[in-house]
Amino acid sequence: MSFLSIIYLETNSTTSEKISVGLLGVAENHIYFKQADNKIKIAEKLKGSSLEKLVKLSLSTIKQQIAIANKDFTENKLFDNNHQFKTEYIKYLSNYSQGLLQFDAPKKYSGDLNKAVFEQLFNKFINMPETEFRRSNFYNKVKTYVKNSVINEKVDIDYNLDPKEIPSLIAKENVSLISKNGNILAAQLVDFTSQIDNVKQHIYEFRSIVNSLQEFGADHISPKHEGNYYVLFNKPEKNTQQEKLLNNIKKLVKNKDLNFKIEEGDYIETLEEKILKDNYQKFSEFAETLEP
Repeated sequence: MSFLSIIYLETNSTTSEKISVGLLGVAENHIYFKQADNKIKIAEKLKGSSLEKLVKLSLSTIKQQIAIANKDFTENKLFDNNHQFKTEYIKYLSNYSQGLLQFDAPKKYSGDLNKAVFEQLFNKFINMPETEFRRSNFYNKVKTYVKNSVINEKVDIDYNLDPKEIPSLIAKENVSLISKNGNILAAQLVDFTSQIDNVKQHIYEFRSIVNSLQEFGADHISPKHEGNYYVLFNKPEKNTQQEKLLNNIKKLVKNKDLNFKIEEGDYIETLEEKILKDNYQKFSEFAETLEP
């Protein structure tokens, strides 16, 4: 029976964050392996240390062992499938590997596992386009940071604002992070590597959310309520429409023509300090105290 195993690279040992960088496929008479070099390079930037050479060296060792096994297959030296890439060995690696590279538990593949099928599986499970990978990792990195921080007990993540709760909203809106002390604090994650129309839409939506939260705060907290609102972004590619839009937004914020601030994703650490210092609580807990 053929099986597959995804190979992961751990980028943060504290939070156990990891990304898929390779795929191993073991068929009856051939072993397949492929790695995503672009994701290894990005992972190195995320981890903040020089690991690309070390990871590629480790993967190169695996490829050499696979090449030897495949040569033996071709020369009919493995009639009994006597090679190390067996289900039991991959299970062992999955359970006990604690280094940078980690193997997923082997998954049975009932179809015909050949080169063309393996390429399709690699593209489906591993070979995420760089922009898509950066986008998903941007969201996950910030949210994972919050979930592993003490402020997780003081903020709502991916909170759905409801028109029943905030009447000035036209429809339900999602905000990445929201909290409240004397005032409301809200932050929205916006991926500036996404399509330009998507970026614009998210900015317009958040500006509308801020306006509604301001009205809500004036009605339910204080007539002089002044919340703190932030767009947290990841850097777009240079000389793109997204970069031009980002620069324009920064100018508008500087001139106080927008009712929110804009900061890079790692600004979440500054917000963490503010939330702890100023004794915030979850917005949902405050909302529950309001009369229907």
